Amino acid sequence: FGVINISFFFFFFFFNDTATTELQPVDRKATHAIFHTPTSPQIGQRRVNVLMEGTSTSTLQLDGFGVNQGSFTALPACPDLAFAQLSLSPGVHTLSSASGFIAQVYGTGTGESYLFGLGSFAPEVVEPDSVICSSGPVSLSSPIILDNAFWTLASDPNTVLAQGQSITFTPVGSDTLTVHGELPVSGCPKTFDFILGAPVPPSLTLSANDLPNLSICQFSPVQLAVDPPLDPAFYELAWSPAGLVSDPQAPDPTAWPFTDTWFKLAVTSTAGCGSITDSILVQVTPGEVASFEAVAQDTLLCLGESVVLEGRVERVMALDHLDTTPGAVFANVQNGTIGNACGSVTGAALYFDGNGQRAARTVPFDLSNGGQVRFSLKIATGTAPCDDADPGEDVVLEYSTNGGGNWTVFSTLNEASFPLFTPVTVAVPPAAHTPATLFRWRQLAHSGAGQDNWVLDEVYLTTYDGSGLNYAWSPTAGLGTPNAQQTTAAATTSGWVQVTLTDPNTLCTYTDSVYLTVDPAFTLTVTPDTTVCDAAGIPLEAMASSGSGITWNWTPNNGTLSATNVPDPVASPTNTTTYTVNAENASGCTAT
Repeated sequence: FGVINISFFFFFFFFNDTATTELQPVDRKATHAIFHTPTSPQIGQRRVNVLMEGTSTSTLQLDGFGVNQGSFTALPACPDLAFAQLSLSPGVHTLSSASGFIAQVYGTGTGESYLFGLGSFAPEVVEPDSVICSSGPVSLSSPIILDNAFWTLASDPNTVLAQGQSITFTPVGSDTLTVHGELPVSGCPKTFDFILGAPVPPSLTLSANDLPNLSICQFSPVQLAVDPPLDPAFYELAWSPAGLVSDPQAPDPTAWPFTDTWFKLAVTSTAGCGSITDSILVQVTPGEVASFEAVAQDTLLCLGESVVLEGRVERVMALDHLDTTPGAVFANVQNGTIGNACGSVTGAALYFDGNGQRAARTVPFDLSNGGQVRFSLKIATGTAPCDDADPGEDVVLEYSTNGGGNWTVFSTLNEASFPLFTPVTVAVPPAAHTPATLFRWRQLAHSGAGQDNWVLDEVYLTTYDGSGLNYAWSPTAGLGTPNAQQTTAAATTSGWVQVTLTDPNTLCTYTDSVYLTVDPAFTLTVTPDTTVCDAAGIPLEAMASSGSGITWNWTPNNGTLSATNVPDPVASPTNTTTYTVNAENASGCTAT
């Protein structure tokens, strides 16, 4: 058996006919206290009673001054303790001793008195929030008994889920469940939180274009996805390589792999309920078609009209992954080196640092048909060797059409907009559509070596060129040349027209379609020819067989019609006159 001894000190106070006792553990001491004594005129005497170790009485100070040792009296029952009763004035006082003390402050008078203790009081223990990782029903109870207890969710605090000390609840995701109530004696409000965490699934199934494994042609987009679906509100998602996806934190980003790539997804519960990682391989066949699009001269037709259709091909002229020495794309690089000092999309990248101009200039390219400049860019936001660029230290993209004699900026890449590797596509402006156009990336300003760094990666240039490729348009009915890059379509009904492009060198295929809307023809019914002797006020009328939003135009506009833009004008000819009406519907189809 064990014995626990707890010592208490009793203070007895008598106020007129009332006695008050305060009980405190003798070892619960304070070393410093600030307190206030009331200034009421009803209070006649104000005192503080102090209890402390007898050997430490010389350390006690009241309002910054040492207390007279003669004020202390040893306690007969506890000779190691000393007691003092000190008088106080109204106002604020301080009591201090490095050795510690226990004290009670009181005042007495006519019809009024007070008493309070000075000592070391244990603060309320703050219980850590409980975390429950479960997707099924959970039963929870308040850690202590609460009066008027009720339960709410942080996501919907105005809805009471249950009343009472306990609840059985099925979480639908990560949230915070709170029990509210009052403490039984004091009635003070009290709450306890339970964090509900959505556990990570035991396994993930990744897909690319809805397939468990995928082979694509280079430059084709890939739709990544994960099953089961994961809500970013409950999970942290991280796809990698981050520079090859549209949004590395999305559950279903679009990816653009240049070579065979493993895409990895790391999933972490935001409530601390586990993590899991999975990956999927996308294999890439080298190609040169960056994009393919079916375009129509006009997608809204009137019955009987024809339209020109074209398979528009954006073709890669040159590509540099920048994993080794800059290749055929670049003619000159200033203060740029291949490496990973500030990261890369994959492999290595072209990293800019050092004093002097920081720039990369291409060889000439034939952009007579127009095209685009595509690349990934990172402008650093950290510390050396990936130092944060400052305002005004942007990177610009320029072109020259006279061999570098003059440069024109056609895109400014703000220093604050590219903290991570970001794919960038910039259309080549018409003024740069020449047989020998140069391009240059250049930083406008920087503070010298080791500062304001930036990185270029995965650079390629494209032009619009559909030669040497095979085309197949369908359905073929109404098409002029269904196996040509450009054809005419005389559609009789609305519908999709699809074109498939095949690269005979790689056997890669690309498909796109365009929707043609065909409005049926409409006819007009007009007032029949009329012979009259009195030509004043002859009503005319035209009616369309179908269509809406019709505009009207009557001729001749010689002042003999009450209006020329209505279906039913009044005519007042002065001689025999032939009136003609033209109508056009909302689709642009006409009838006369």
